[in-house]
Amino acid sequence: DVGIAEQHAVTFASGLALSGIHPYVAVYSAFLQRAYDQIIEDVCLQDLNVTFCIDRAGITGRDGETHQGAFDLNYLLPVPGMTVLAPRNGSEFLKMLSFSLDFGRPLAIRYPKAGAPFDEIGSTEIRYGKAETMLSGSGCLILSVGTMAETAMEASKILKNSGISPTVLNIRFVKPWDTESVMKLLKNHALVVTLEDGALRGGFGESVGAFIAEHDALTKVISFGIPDRFLAQGSVPELKRSCHMDAESVAERILSEMNG
Repeated sequence: DVGIAEQHAVTFASGLALSGIHPYVAVYSAFLQRAYDQIIEDVCLQDLNVTFCIDRAGITGRDGETHQGAFDLNYLLPVPGMTVLAPRNGSEFLKMLSFSLDFGRPLAIRYPKAGAPFDEIGSTEIRYGKAETMLSGSGCLILSVGTMAETAMEASKILKNSGISPTVLNIRFVKPWDTESVMKLLKNHALVVTLEDGALRGGFGESVGAFIAEHDALTKVISFGIPDRFLAQGSVPELKRSCHMDAESVAERILSEMNG
């Protein structure tokens, strides 16, 4: 605990890592952005064994405008050597922590300010760079980041009532994401949908869109996330609805795309 000194915290962690200790830096998403230079220069450039536990990632609700964790994916994904994970619930978070113990390189685990439900549904082994299949279907492939998996599953229930049975992947690794599995699934999925609790510009959805445009230009990609604006204060459900990130909005957009 170094107080409200995020730059020092990250540099201090790099010193600990150089001495053979595996430090865990627990910090809010909105505060870690203050230490961006240290993440790059002191940790990733030296490929050090530092794990970042990024709390309050995504929409944080009534904490206020300055505490919204909208940008951690956007500032971490471009950094060479950084691995980024997003658990969908408490059970998966614990498994990711266990995975981090022997990883030995820069690693970030991002999660929201929320209750952490525990279940055995997501109990499959954490494998480097591999997603988890939550639903198998055809036509529409939904790639969900972290707790947006719940939204993906709710939207899938709505879509099923309209005769659409999507495939849902819990992406787990936002970097490197599971391009191999996605490419295999493109054979019977004409629409790819990404769901992320973070800023759309420069986020996961854009990386997926760029990859698919390069490798399979016939597949359409639509992305859901925080639009290019600062979020006001409000409850998480209210803010998700305002960003069209709720299950009803997601299902409605998918239906429009697939029936259009």
